[in-house]
Order: sequence, then C-alpha cells, then structure tokens
Amino acid sequence: MAQHPHDPHHPASPVHPVDERPAARRLVPAALQHLAAMYAGVVTPPLIIGQAVGLDTAGRTRAS
Repeated sequence: MAQHPHDPHHPASPVHPVDERPAARRLVPAALQHLAAMYAGVVTPPLIIGQAVGLDTAGRTRAS
C-alpha cells in the first residue's frame, strides 16, 4: 500500500537549509556578532563626523 503525503506516519519533508534553526553553539556566537555589528554601525559615524568637524574627545563622547 502506497503512503499518502498527508499520512501522519509519512516522514516529514526535509527542511531547506535557509529554514533550519542552528544549534545553540552556533547561534550564540552569531547573535553576539550581530549585536557587535549593530553597535558599531551606530557608534562609528558620530565618532568619524565628530573628528572631521574638529570636536575634541570630550565633545565626541558627551551624551548631551
């Protein structure tokens, strides 16, 4: 007897690599790398622009 694709005993179709969830040992370093990249993208432009317009170190790092 042939198995029907909607049969609950039929093996699930393989998951496409794009849809796989990585193991925690790969997920945590990737998450930390993502956070570092986001932080660098937010912090770097004011530091570069501040230096270009002649602000001193205190002026580039002051919050207000």
